[in-house]
Amino acid sequence: MRLWLGILLLWGLMAVAGWGVGNGAMAVQLDKLLALPDWQSWLGYDQLGRPVGARLLLGAQTSLVVALSVVSLSALIGTAIGLVSG
Repeated sequence: MRLWLGILLLWGLMAVAGWGVGNGAMAVQLDKLLALPDWQSWLGYDQLGRPVGARLLLGAQTSLVVALSVVSLSALIGTAIGLVSG
């Protein structure tokens, strides 16, 4: 149980940190094509010179928003159906 809580906490922190990345994750940097990890990008760069770590944070942010939206909508619909059915 503690392991899953730690994983969820880490995922949430990554998603919150994604808001600080800005548009730098989508900018193409031709001088950094497939560059190795360094102090600016701990996970290196992809085929278009975009930082992999920043893109990972933006992906976690999107996943968290979608997951919370689906859970909230499901809880709302389930509560409404439960109230109607008695």
